[in-house]
Amino acid sequence: MKRTVRWTIRYSLLLIVIILVLAPVGAFRISPPLVDKYATLGSKLWWTCSAIDTAPSSQVSIQWKFGSAVLSSDSRRTIFSNGTMYIPVVQRDHLGEYTCVATDSQTVAESKAWLR
Repeated sequence: MKRTVRWTIRYSLLLIVIILVLAPVGAFRISPPLVDKYATLGSKLWWTCSAIDTAPSSQVSIQWKFGSAVLSSDSRRTIFSNGTMYIPVVQRDHLGEYTCVATDSQTVAESKAWLR
């Protein structure tokens, strides 16, 4: 009986340690997920990406990609630190697949959608 109790306690503690090590700390998700947008050429476009974090103390950064290229603010678009992207005049070469990427020190979450 004593052997069974020791074995159970030892392996139960090992399982708890494994769960604690593998459990994500500060897990988050992009919410709501991006959905395809339809824009008229020449119009303005506002697109927001938000990450909901289960550990509010972590620092989540958001970036936008067009295809595989990471976007930054320039004369054709503005990327705000809150995850919003603004295109003042939609042009044909803006059309395509966009990805919102949210990251912290341990987690990466992505959401993709098309601008058509």
